[in-house]
Amino acid sequence: MSTRSRPALRRVACLALLAILAAVFTTLADTGDPPGLDLAPYRGKVVLVDFWASWCGPCAASFPWMESMRERYAAQGFEIVSINLDSDRDSADRFLANGYGAFHHVFDPEGARRRNSESRRCPPR
Repeated sequence: MSTRSRPALRRVACLALLAILAAVFTTLADTGDPPGLDLAPYRGKVVLVDFWASWCGPCAASFPWMESMRERYAAQGFEIVSINLDSDRDSADRFLANGYGAFHHVFDPEGARRRNSESRRCPPR
């Protein structure tokens, strides 16, 4: 692949990601915010919405990366909202006590936000 086509691919990937995020946030807004999530402060920002559970290995592995992305791009308007799907809030709180509290976390034990956002991929328990 030539060096000239890489920036174009990066732009396409960024546009695709923005389209996905817009769809998620439009769906969240249409179905009502989950308890603890007010979307108003995120208007005009790039927001990564992450669905996770404390028992999900890949989810846990992604937290350090998300922390580094938040630190790197926060000044440019990048935000992260994590939506926890654990049925037991204590499990989520114990996980977050390990130092993953720097961004906004929402507890959604019913998984309603994930169903409404068209997100279907979560590793089996």
